[in-house]
This record gives sequence, C-alpha cells and structure tokens, in this order.
Amino acid sequence: MKITTFIIFIAGYLGISGLMFSDPLERLSSEVTSRYWEAGQSYESSSHIYYKLDGTLIVHTDEPEEMIVKTNQHGEVYIYYPNENEAEYQQNAQLSSESTQFFIFLQGMTEDLGLRTVGYELRDTEFDDGYQVTYWDPPAQMRGEFGTTKLVHQDYLPVYLSVEDEEGEVRQRTYFHDYTELADQDFPGSITTIEYESPQDSTVMQTMFSDIRYNEAAEHELFDFSVPDDATIRSEEP
Repeated sequence: MKITTFIIFIAGYLGISGLMFSDPLERLSSEVTSRYWEAGQSYESSSHIYYKLDGTLIVHTDEPEEMIVKTNQHGEVYIYYPNENEAEYQQNAQLSSESTQFFIFLQGMTEDLGLRTVGYELRDTEFDDGYQVTYWDPPAQMRGEFGTTKLVHQDYLPVYLSVEDEEGEVRQRTYFHDYTELADQDFPGSITTIEYESPQDSTVMQTMFSDIRYNEAAEHELFDFSVPDDATIRSEEP
C-alpha cells in the first residue's frame, strides 16, 4: 500500500472542531483499526491518533512499519520513521486535519456530508422504502473529473455515499455503520470505502474507531510530538 494512500485514508477521517463538545475541546485520542484489501492482498494496521485544538493531528502506527505522521490544518505533513530517524515532508490541502469526515459528523453536517460547503448542488430527491436518496451535481470546476454524487439516509443518518466520474461510472462507494453517540452527535464507529480503478480493480478500506477520549481523559506524550532535530529530512522543509 502506498504511503500517501495511507496518510490520506487516516487524515480523511480525523479532523475535529471543539464547538460541538459540551466542554471546550482541548485534545482527543482514539484507537483506529484499519483494514485494506487491494490487488488480491489484505493489510491490517492498528493506530492511535492524537488531536489538539490548534489543528495538530498525530497518527502513530506500528504496522506494516512504525511511523508517526504529524499534520495540521494547513495540510503540512511530516512522516517520521523512528527506526531510521528519517522524515518526509509533504504539503497538500487534501491532507488538512480539518478536511475530514470526522469534522463533518461532529459538526452535525449529516444532511449533506458537507457537499454544499464545497459547491455541490442538490439536483433531485427520492424516497424508497424508508430511505431518502439525494443526487448532487459537482461545481463547475470539478465537472471534468466528477459526475453525480448519490447520498442515502436512513432515519436521518447517512448510510451510503457513491461518487461517479464524468462518464457516469461509479468510482467510490462509502458505507457508514455502527452509529454511536459522540460529543452529542451521531458518529459512525465503522466506515467502509470501496474505490474502483476499473470495473475489475478495486481497493476496499475499512476503518473502526474505539476508545475515544478527550480533554483530561486523553493524556499521552505524543500530543506534543515533533520530529527530532537530528532526523534526516528526505524532502525540502517548508
């Protein structure tokens, strides 16, 4: 599995805002179990995430190799390899700790999963056997790459999302399972995403969150992690 894919996968679920907590959020930690199926092979990793109110997100994983990933709200990412004392640097808005589904659910944006925020427009709404099905068109600047997005709700909660390309082929399906209440909001404890490179080639990713703690209950030295001064940086720093 490509390291960039791993980072986007983790960062894609973990942005958090303190506004939805009964007490101001200062920090949050969680265990994350990630499973992947790709090209006939399967992978599994157990990670811990540590988030601070300033937008700093730390992901620590031991498998398939030990890494500590540090990112912020600007999409600046350091990937540190403790065994080699080496680090990589990337910057990409997609990796921002706030461009995330975790953020969307904790903000109560379950009606459209943030689609309106990025410029999508509601085209149609249907009701089918207890499900609400909505169809969304992408903004003009995305129409050369993306087509219709389909969003399905059951009991006012999103359970399914699909994204088509400009030719109408489904390129991604996401299923939201095992809802639980977190910070007064309904949050899916398990998220499964299927990405299609072609009709015969797909990648399946499943993420499960557990042992979520925040503020005084969340204590760990990695909340204050920085890449060591003597680490070798593989790419140019900001």
